[in-house]
Amino acid sequence: MEYITSKENSNILEYMKLKNFKKSREDLGLFVIEGKKILLEAIKSNIIIEKIFISDKIDLEEKIFKYIDKVLCEKYCISNGIEKKIADTVSPEGFYAVCKKSNYDISNSILEEEKKIYLIIDNLQNPGNLGTIIRLSEAMEVSRIYISNNSCDIYSPKVIRSSMGSNFRTQICFFDDIISLIELMKDNKIEILGSYISASSVDIRNYKPSGSVCIIIGNESNGLNHIVLDQCDVLVEIPMGGSIESLNVSLATSILLWEIKNKI
Repeated sequence: MEYITSKENSNILEYMKLKNFKKSREDLGLFVIEGKKILLEAIKSNIIIEKIFISDKIDLEEKIFKYIDKVLCEKYCISNGIEKKIADTVSPEGFYAVCKKSNYDISNSILEEEKKIYLIIDNLQNPGNLGTIIRLSEAMEVSRIYISNNSCDIYSPKVIRSSMGSNFRTQICFFDDIISLIELMKDNKIEILGSYISASSVDIRNYKPSGSVCIIIGNESNGLNHIVLDQCDVLVEIPMGGSIESLNVSLATSILLWEIKNKI
């Protein structure tokens, strides 16, 4: 295993570009991951790993090495100085990797006939929120997530860290035109549900889905725009007490998913 001590090493420079720049991730079709658990999740999920970097402080007897040894890729040992340069966390665990992005294609998105939950995420900008929603979606057995191309990058380190590996196992597609996507859903008899506080909105506790449901999640600050709201079959609201007017988008999504999962 080659030992890297120079911050100018080409592999380290590439890692830093992938870590810091969405354009580099898009151009190279690669992304980076950090941490023992996330690396293990990537290996178990059959993500294509091109390079693994391991801190020289790591005990080679750790159990994870029985998985790392089976991965056919370039492997490097890195010095403490290099780890400080590439780490994205305050307390790094000593494991880093460069992985190949998956080919998510909406044209290959097959909509099932039986009762399922789908999620459309439109213009979400906070990586922590997006990662948490992806993790929630796996837990609530969402069939597929559709993410707008103007949302934050699902391959950014913070999204990957927040999702804790769920993005490796969840079916995700990307889209540009939300109206066309909604029309595709409706053509497949999927009910479109939006969250919006209004006189005509239904208390989510009283909502009764008749078949498959697609929940649309909008921007953190602005929510869903009126063009999208007009396309929704049902508008629901989450009842809140006190002087609270709104919830964090990932928290609100968790409530919506929980309510619908238990009714569908």
